[in-house]
Amino acid sequence: MFVLLDSKDLIDLIDHGKPCDTTKVAEIFRERGWQFVFSTANVIEYAASVLHTDDQLAIRRGLQQIESLPSIYIRHGWIEQHEAEAGYTAFQQGREPRRINPFVQRWDETLVSSGRPKATASYVNFRLDEMVLGLRDRLDLRRFAGFAEQAILDDRAGRDLVKVPDAERYARTQEWRMRTLKYGPDDPSERRELADWFARTPMRCPGTWFYYRLREELIRNVQDRPKCGDLPDLSHASSVPYVNAVTFDRRMLGYARAAAKKIDDMLPEGALAKRLFKSLEEILASG
Repeated sequence: MFVLLDSKDLIDLIDHGKPCDTTKVAEIFRERGWQFVFSTANVIEYAASVLHTDDQLAIRRGLQQIESLPSIYIRHGWIEQHEAEAGYTAFQQGREPRRINPFVQRWDETLVSSGRPKATASYVNFRLDEMVLGLRDRLDLRRFAGFAEQAILDDRAGRDLVKVPDAERYARTQEWRMRTLKYGPDDPSERRELADWFARTPMRCPGTWFYYRLREELIRNVQDRPKCGDLPDLSHASSVPYVNAVTFDRRMLGYARAAAKKIDDMLPEGALAKRLFKSLEEILASG
């Protein structure tokens, strides 16, 4: 079982021993054959939570505790690209896409779409704390939080919020991605055909669908002003179909459950909603 925590739950576990200390949690996970899933976002957000103290020893201790847990790492920032590439190949070959594998063995591998970053590629025994502290100036997600907040506000202001069928709206989004990521056919009519093919079922790119649907829920609630913490939560959305359990803060959990409800009926395995939890404590109790 793969368990992906948001930064709040990771901070509670490492710094405050909630719902219990890391040694006990690690023991439970190993007994059950579970693994934590760590990403660029939750590790950097954890480190950012203690950076203001300038206590590098505290940061190192926390990151070393994270690394001591039974875990695997996920390239969550590249899931949409990899799903698109796998989908386009399948479309060309007249078959359904093969499920991508977004998991890697080292945290620095989450920073790039394949291989390792040039800055760390030569290191063999490179600890997590060394990676994060060595690269943190380039990886401060908080620098981008304001941009993410403004992007959602701009999207609300610039779009017609009259209801459009999900498949149609999603197809438009896919066309935009093809132009931006420079994949897919060059011919506009062929590009639209591929976009419609993607839009017929979430199974063809489940992470992209869930991210899109969650972001739509957030955009459509015009009374709710976006917050800085939305960026890491949104970045984890595409990981949901690839893990067994994921936590969101209370506010974002409501959006995630609404998003899951709207696409669960279209997925053969269904029940994305059953993967969504409010805390690590709730996940442990479910097992």
